[in-house]
Amino acid sequence: MEPPGTTAGSPPAQQLVRFYGTLGSYGEAYSIKGQQSRRPGQTGRLYFRPTLSIWQIDLPFEFVLSTEGRSTQQPFNQFGVNPTIAWATLHAGHHHISFSEFTINSLLQFGGGFDLRPGVLRFSATAGRTQQSINADSLQGLYYGTFRRHLFGVKLGIGREDGSLIDLNVVRAKDDVSSLSLPGSAKPQENMVVGLAGTLRMFENMVTFSSELAVSVHTPNILNEGLDVNLPSFVAKIFTPRIGTRIGYAGKGSLQFARGPLVFNGRYMRVNPGFTSFGLPSFQNDREEIDLSPVVRLLENRLTVGTTIGFRRDNLAGNKLATTKRVLQSYFVNTTPIDQLSLDVRYSNFTMKNNSASDTSRYNNVSHSLNVSPTVRVKWMDLQHVITTTIGGQKFNDRNRVYGGLNTYTTYSGSIMWAVAFPSSLVISPRASYTMNDRATTDTKIMSLGLAAQYSFFDRSLTPSLSFTSTRNNIGIATDKQLVGTLNTSYRVTINDNIALSARVSSYTYGKGRASNFVESMINLQYNRSF
Repeated sequence: MEPPGTTAGSPPAQQLVRFYGTLGSYGEAYSIKGQQSRRPGQTGRLYFRPTLSIWQIDLPFEFVLSTEGRSTQQPFNQFGVNPTIAWATLHAGHHHISFSEFTINSLLQFGGGFDLRPGVLRFSATAGRTQQSINADSLQGLYYGTFRRHLFGVKLGIGREDGSLIDLNVVRAKDDVSSLSLPGSAKPQENMVVGLAGTLRMFENMVTFSSELAVSVHTPNILNEGLDVNLPSFVAKIFTPRIGTRIGYAGKGSLQFARGPLVFNGRYMRVNPGFTSFGLPSFQNDREEIDLSPVVRLLENRLTVGTTIGFRRDNLAGNKLATTKRVLQSYFVNTTPIDQLSLDVRYSNFTMKNNSASDTSRYNNVSHSLNVSPTVRVKWMDLQHVITTTIGGQKFNDRNRVYGGLNTYTTYSGSIMWAVAFPSSLVISPRASYTMNDRATTDTKIMSLGLAAQYSFFDRSLTPSLSFTSTRNNIGIATDKQLVGTLNTSYRVTINDNIALSARVSSYTYGKGRASNFVESMINLQYNRSF
């Protein structure tokens, strides 16, 4: 009897059962003399990511152990398994989940879930812990504790990722009131988000339209008294409105048009101040954004011209003392007239201002920047030469009537790098840069010289690189000096085993005794094996 999924022409069973993956370790040692340490003296990590494949079933696992695994929001010690069976993927343990931009997006969760994609149907569900409990500790500066948070999400949809689709997403998250004995100033919260997201592709993908609309309900303190509100029974069972509960809205739409040499992207987004989703690790509400980005490629892609125009504003509800507006304009030209020469030119104009009634808090800033970067590639005396230069300038104008003159500045910069590749695989790269910043209070000049070298041994199995950089930083009448040396090397022991070593030493000397001089060093060793 043949195994499930095999036919008369299928490979033998031993080829249909596979065990493969990666395992590795990472160790780091750090020290600093002259100043307070910025990071732990030693760090270690072990990871093991095996996959067991049985016929058409993939069972990927993940194990991560780290010396950094203390009580923090981001767990360092993780375990997860995500088996795939044809059109079904299951999740257990630690796993990242994403539904949409306004509901759940790149959220790390400890729990379980699944993604089902039978044909054009789309069904996903997830449940688990997204936040660990941490008691408040005023001695450690933690005045706000963190409640353990559980999240449940469901996606129902139809369509395919490479075509048109529409999804209904529902997310509910709630803090565990009993998870903290010392909450400090923290309050347990509750959140629910319902969103509708879709994509429409037309005319053989020449036109793509995407949009999403979402509504959120957020209670900042679930210990507050409940409100007597008539709600549908199914809503009342999963969410209770209380004093302080807020409703928020978010929406976005984007349009892409691609035909021949022209590509156009347009995007609009509006997120009201009250919109909150605990399915988003970081998110800013109270904003409205518009972006337009046309790009044209000509002369068989040897000439590309593009621009981006963007507008931002906050205070959508009009309840703040001032409204901040941002306008961005950027333009670029990239051309390769001949194979040996390319040129990149970029200009941007950024304006940010508000309408505060107070002179001290009102700002109206305008920033202009221009960068020109030519690159030359030639072969001379059997050596490959690549010379890259960048010349740029920035003008920042602070138009505040009180302190604007102190913040206005002009910056000029230039850099050059010359990479020379020898037939023996040796590459030498000298480089230099200069930056000058001119402002009313202090002038700053930064000069840097560097040299890097790389060579490959044993048929490129061993590739060490070494670099040195010397920097002088003139700040007013004081001159700081820094020397940095780095060593990076990797060695492929076998086709499946690789060892990487990295070391960095930095010596910083402050001018005029502005601060304590220091010497900082860090070395790390990493081993990786695939099987």
